[in-house]
Amino acid sequence: MHTGISMLGALLGGAVFALSLPAPLARAEEPARPKLTGRWQLNKELSEDARAKMDAMRGQGGERGRPPGGGMGGPGGPGGGMGGRPGGTGGGRGGGMSGERPGGREGGPGGMRVQALLNPPQVLTITGNDTELTFDAGDDVLVRYHLDGKKYKQEGGSLEVKAEWKRTELAIETKPTEGSGKVTTTYSLLPESGRLQIVTRLEGPRGGDPISVKRVYDPAPLK
Repeated sequence: MHTGISMLGALLGGAVFALSLPAPLARAEEPARPKLTGRWQLNKELSEDARAKMDAMRGQGGERGRPPGGGMGGPGGPGGGMGGRPGGTGGGRGGGMSGERPGGREGGPGGMRVQALLNPPQVLTITGNDTELTFDAGDDVLVRYHLDGKKYKQEGGSLEVKAEWKRTELAIETKPTEGSGKVTTTYSLLPESGRLQIVTRLEGPRGGDPISVKRVYDPAPLK
């Protein structure tokens, strides 16, 4: 009997000891994704001048003033992709819009796309949710991204696009399916002002130093 009581006491003691152990630390929660949706107005004073940056590169011995990525079409639209529009993607995976603006391309495969970075949209409207966003740069063409991090092809299979959330930033990567070089654009909200910041980074197919261009947009009232 005494032995049974001792064993019961040991078991109860072990249970109390187990209950007294600290609970496992909770996994760190993912930070809240910023709300990129809304209507945005370009802030020229806070945005970088893409043309000035490209001229500076030319002055430093860049290839005839070409921006990195020029050989693959350069950036485009508010997303800085390679389709003449936000990231140059179409209406869905492997299909939808062709990545062309009305009237076709200008100045060869990269002409219009480089112009889109040199002359960013004055107003950008973003709609959607955490898994899909639609961009309207005011050119009567809507561009939709799937934000699941999976790669898919656009522009007849000539471009590969990947869009995904990286903590508090949306990153969109576009590169040619053949050759090298790529364009990466990140979207984020500036915490103090609530402005939308878009940073486009171009890496050329021939190597060399990449170039990045920052654009800032103020919240604008919806029409």
